[in-house]
Amino acid sequence: MTGADRTSAVFDFGVTALGASFHGDWVLDAQDELDHVRTDLGAEGDPVGLVLLTEDLLRLRDSGLDDDELAVLWHATDPPLGGAPVVRGAARAWLDRLLAVVVPSARARGASEASCTTYAPCAGDGTDADTDAVGHRRLTPEVVELIALLDPRAEGQEPVDVVRRALVRCAETV
Repeated sequence: MTGADRTSAVFDFGVTALGASFHGDWVLDAQDELDHVRTDLGAEGDPVGLVLLTEDLLRLRDSGLDDDELAVLWHATDPPLGGAPVVRGAARAWLDRLLAVVVPSARARGASEASCTTYAPCAGDGTDADTDAVGHRRLTPEVVELIALLDPRAEGQEPVDVVRRALVRCAETV
């Protein structure tokens, strides 16, 4: 998508998809949150989606975002009627718990150890060696424009301005 416009984007991978999987009736099919995650991930398939999820989780966990910001971002993925586990006060611990399930699943499907433990930095010093980082940094203003388009009438657990602030901090720092 080029430029900020009012078309919606569907994200069906990474943390966004995982958070959205906690629709209100997940408790009917799982013993606990991590059992739901295991079921949602499945036992077979290409590891690429799990590698992307792992990268999301690692970037968030290792970021400079505080617990409140991480909790807001997690709950921003929540389905309209809610259902995702509450993580406020323990967001990094929640990310570690998720990694403890996702990484072994990715490894069992053939993902490399490095793809489950490391990721390329998105913030660099602007040198030619940081071309990926420079490209990401150049997209930040466009991402911030899209964040500004969040519908203030959207129902959620957090006020839209709180979600916007957390998303902007994430775009600028993660």
